[in-house]
Amino acid sequence: MPDVRQRIIAGQLHRFQCSACGRTFTVEKQFLYTDFRRNTVILVQPRQEKHRHAAASAVVRRWSGRIPKSLWRADTSQYFRVVMGLAELREKLIAQDANWDDRVVELLKVLMLHEHPFLLHIPRLQLVLHRIGDATVDFTAASDRDPRRFLLRLPRSVTDAVADNAELMNKWSHASAPQSLLAAPVGSWVSVARLSPQPDAIARLQGGGVLGVGGGVDDDNVAAVTDGQPQIGCEGGGAHLGIPVDEGDVPAGLLECGGYRSWVRAPTWEC
Repeated sequence: MPDVRQRIIAGQLHRFQCSACGRTFTVEKQFLYTDFRRNTVILVQPRQEKHRHAAASAVVRRWSGRIPKSLWRADTSQYFRVVMGLAELREKLIAQDANWDDRVVELLKVLMLHEHPFLLHIPRLQLVLHRIGDATVDFTAASDRDPRRFLLRLPRSVTDAVADNAELMNKWSHASAPQSLLAAPVGSWVSVARLSPQPDAIARLQGGGVLGVGGGVDDDNVAAVTDGQPQIGCEGGGAHLGIPVDEGDVPAGLLECGGYRSWVRAPTWEC
């Protein structure tokens, strides 16, 4: 349904206003997004279900073989994905509209994190594709714990160079991380967040009985499950960037890093 697709892109799906406080919230829930005109099936999971991405991907792979062939278009490849939250679903649709490979989008996020390391110190970072324009590709960075939003831009000369060097990017992706972003099987969660040990570590903790459904901790199982897991720490308590008031379309706060420009301003969409 084109109307639903546009509502997702506009950030309007599953948005509800509280009658008591007047604030508008996004409701995170599981649902299946299908668009057989584009041979697309996407399982949408709540953001807090990232540690269950492997089970969700297995479900999508099973579904992929059960959908009648009569529903598929023969002239378009099939597209199965798992996404965590509506923001990830939105960026997949934006990439589709621009005929972009969503795996390349995730590699661009790696470039963003490399060029702007302060983002790595933002708790519960959400780095998502915002817009693909003729001159720039825009991403937004946000956190559940901070009302600020960062709009980060890459010139098309950079993004096109990444997209046009698939062989080089494939070699880099396989060599730099145990889970290559470019070798995702059918129905996978294709996200830069998979490079973090956190989702799989939480899955191991739950699978080993360390974390219960109610969040309780079983101390007897902690040592056995966490043995050999990566240990991560940040010295100095992290970093932050002060953001001045934005004045209309004038960029407010220019961050120069590694030769790339990032305009710090309030984006026009958030979810």
